[in-house]
Amino acid sequence: MNVNMRCATIVAFPLLAFTGCQDARAPIGDTPAPPVPSDKFLVAIPAHWHVALSTDTGQMKLVAYVPEGQSREHWTDMLSVIVYDRSVYTDLNDVANALGATYNNICTIPAIVAQPDMTNDNGSPASLQIARCGRGREGHAHIVVQKAIVGSDGFHIVKRAWTLPPVADSNSVAIPEAEMKAATAELNEVHLCDTAQHSAACPNAGEAQPTTR
Repeated sequence: MNVNMRCATIVAFPLLAFTGCQDARAPIGDTPAPPVPSDKFLVAIPAHWHVALSTDTGQMKLVAYVPEGQSREHWTDMLSVIVYDRSVYTDLNDVANALGATYNNICTIPAIVAQPDMTNDNGSPASLQIARCGRGREGHAHIVVQKAIVGSDGFHIVKRAWTLPPVADSNSVAIPEAEMKAATAELNEVHLCDTAQHSAACPNAGEAQPTTR
């Protein structure tokens, strides 16, 4: 079945905070223009999903989406789009280790964290990784598929996560095969493009375009 999607173009760059007083006598020409962001994270958001959480710490910018009828506190399916500043991670192995540490922390039984599948996205290093937890601290099982891409401005990550009834073995945590294949295919369509490079031109840069899956 085709599912209508809307394409959310997320401009990824560190947010700059300016403080202090400006000298009113300084010529306008001496005021530097803000840098133009080059990385654009292209993520398809399912139609009828809404923002459950949006936060910006300065080093991390996160927007999480859930289906209609679900919320930040009560959800079974979530799509998170995250951008980390370069100062947070060193490389994709560091990103993978962080996912493992998170699942080992939230899981009350041994978590299963797969090694990342290292790939390439428009010339940028990328990875795909799956983690499972049979029972979390709040009593639910969890499974997540994560795609990470190294951009010129930071680390760009998209996660599709589910909560499920708890099980005794994290290896047993699973969603229907067709749903997992569809989610993985959608993550494979997540791309990072650099407007500063012709070889990675951004389609419809800055525009939200409807697509059909």
